[in-house]
Amino acid sequence: MTIDTVALLAVAAFSAGVLNAIAGGGSFLTFPALVFAGVPPISPSPHPTGRCCT
Repeated sequence: MTIDTVALLAVAAFSAGVLNAIAGGGSFLTFPALVFAGVPPISPSPHPTGRCCT
């Protein structure tokens, strides 16, 4: 992972936390950031409780 990717994920995580505290829906920021960072779209499940089954 490059420093740019780490910085993007850190900003997305912080912004998602702020968004969740105010209105909810922080996964709208974290999901695309994780996919951009190279995580397969199945792993970062957009459901708040996470994946139940594999």
